[in-house]
Amino acid sequence: MKMKKTCCLVLALVLALGLLSACGGEGGPTNTPAPEFAYVAKYTELEGEFEGMNNACFAGGRIYFMSSVQDGEITESYVSYDENGNPILDENGEPVMEEYTYPNYVTALFSMNADGSDLKRVGSYAPTAIPEGAQGGSWVSAFTAAPDGRLIVAENVSYSTGSGEPGAATGSDLEVAPLSVDVPVTSDAPDVGEFTYVEKYLLRVFDQQGNETASIDLSQFNENEEEYFYMSGMVADGDRGICVSVGNELLGISFEGELLYRIPAGEGIDGFMSLVNLSDGSAAVLAYANDYSEIKLLSVDAETGKLVDNEVGFDRSVYRVYPFGGDYDFGYNKGESFFGFDADTGKETKLLTWINCDVDGNNLSGVFPQENGDIVCLSSEYSSSGDGTITYFITLKKTPYDQVPQKTTLSLACVYLGYDIKNQILDFNRKSSDYRIEVRDYSEFNTEDDYSAGYTKLITEIGSGAVPDIMLTDGLPIET
Repeated sequence: MKMKKTCCLVLALVLALGLLSACGGEGGPTNTPAPEFAYVAKYTELEGEFEGMNNACFAGGRIYFMSSVQDGEITESYVSYDENGNPILDENGEPVMEEYTYPNYVTALFSMNADGSDLKRVGSYAPTAIPEGAQGGSWVSAFTAAPDGRLIVAENVSYSTGSGEPGAATGSDLEVAPLSVDVPVTSDAPDVGEFTYVEKYLLRVFDQQGNETASIDLSQFNENEEEYFYMSGMVADGDRGICVSVGNELLGISFEGELLYRIPAGEGIDGFMSLVNLSDGSAAVLAYANDYSEIKLLSVDAETGKLVDNEVGFDRSVYRVYPFGGDYDFGYNKGESFFGFDADTGKETKLLTWINCDVDGNNLSGVFPQENGDIVCLSSEYSSSGDGTITYFITLKKTPYDQVPQKTTLSLACVYLGYDIKNQILDFNRKSSDYRIEVRDYSEFNTEDDYSAGYTKLITEIGSGAVPDIMLTDGLPIET
């Protein structure tokens, strides 16, 4: 409590000094040099038969993404109950059944040009079917593209069969039911009375027209019959094939299903955060190290079957890693800002702050740089009117700052920005023609060694006269 009060007094003092400095007109926020350029957002609503989007990637000059489309309806029957919770019976003593009908949605593959034009459904992709009468389904867990344009879909297939008690067969005692990827259902499922649970991961390879060229069952690589054999990430590894993270191993698999390499995490590595591609198309991994206190960039050496430490570390504030390209190997979020990373120099560059471009960075499915310096994004947002999901193609136009329509700007400082406040700021900025709120989230300056580094920087800047117009006290040692 004493420390908290001390911090409050320090912050109050620097606020007072900062206000005096700002009023004097020297060193205040209005004297901050204008940037060379800014990104101006243009929103285009994408219309089509799909609902939302996810797992976007770029290949052969086109953007590909997975979405849901309606495929007929499902009707289910259930017993009617009275207000006392008793089943309602007909004159023959049989339960009165009611029907409930709802839309049936399935996953589909779409593509469009890099400018958002020529949006169309690709091929006849459909999720892997499960045996007739089984409970469960299949879900897309990852989606990526190879340099030659091949598309790779990772599916998690999970289902149970039989009416026996769950747990009757577990672990290595599981009887794996036959699973076909070529026909809707299988006819040789296990006996109805025997409970069987199946979970597996499939890698399905398609050409750019959506024609399936291979289906690879990852369970064949579970040499030690591990009970928890799960896939957590996937990228293409150049033209060699596919790199997947399974538990604490990386598996290299050719596009035809041949095992190319198996690389364990190794000493000092606690787990894998995210697989990425470097600028040459090769695979690398962001890995947790030193008791999860830092993130390291490790290159995959397919020839030697080893991980190579790039001697580059990241703090734990990095999240939402995207393939990026252009001048950078990949991009990622820190706080409300987006950074590009150059593996050759080991340096990151702050490219933009999402909310200051009128974009919610948490809703993005893909981020793609263009040769002219623009950035295009795909975003799905829930309609405020309750009409479901609206999908946007967003062009962030790189514009000289003196050509950006000027508004009266209010600066807002915070250490982490909550969901509700973020939405209110986005709504205000999009609607106001005269004013806008510029956000600076100081949490991006926090490090693993100093979780209060952002707060310290905020105090230092206020003390030097850079006083924000608005300051959120959430997360700050201020008693309100």
